[in-house]
Amino acid sequence: QLLIAKEKSHHASMSNLLGEKRDVEANESRLKVESEKLEEQLEQQGATIEKLQNQLLTRGKIMEKLQTRLDAKDQLLIAKEKSHLTSMSKLLDEKRTVEANESRLKVESEKLEEQLEQQGATIEKLQNQLLTRGKTMEELQKQLDAQSEENQLLIAKEKSHLTSMSKLLDEKRT
Repeated sequence: QLLIAKEKSHHASMSNLLGEKRDVEANESRLKVESEKLEEQLEQQGATIEKLQNQLLTRGKIMEKLQTRLDAKDQLLIAKEKSHLTSMSKLLDEKRTVEANESRLKVESEKLEEQLEQQGATIEKLQNQLLTRGKTMEELQKQLDAQSEENQLLIAKEKSHLTSMSKLLDEKRT
């Protein structure tokens, strides 16, 4: 009985072990299938990652090219803007120069107008002086003319007197 009980116990243990062995084998088989599936997925994911890396490299190169173009355009725009600013600066300098010249010319013009007014007054004074001198000259000319007539009369009288004296002397000698 004891032996049978031991044998039954041993048989049950063996049966349990066989069941566990079958479970382990089933698990191993299932794990092997899952492992293969995971390996396939890993390979697919690796290929996908490689494709994505290639796409990233390609996009990176494209981005570099675009960045280079953008940098070139930026440099061109910066150069144009600098040129524009330089032109504007020159125009502002020229405008300031023109305004300064206009201001200077305005001051000079006002001075010239004052000088012209003064010269006009001086010319008017000189014209008045000339008129006065002209009148004085006319009066002097009249006086000279009158003096000349008197002198002519005196000369004529003197000639007449000399002629008379000469005749008297001639008569006296005769």
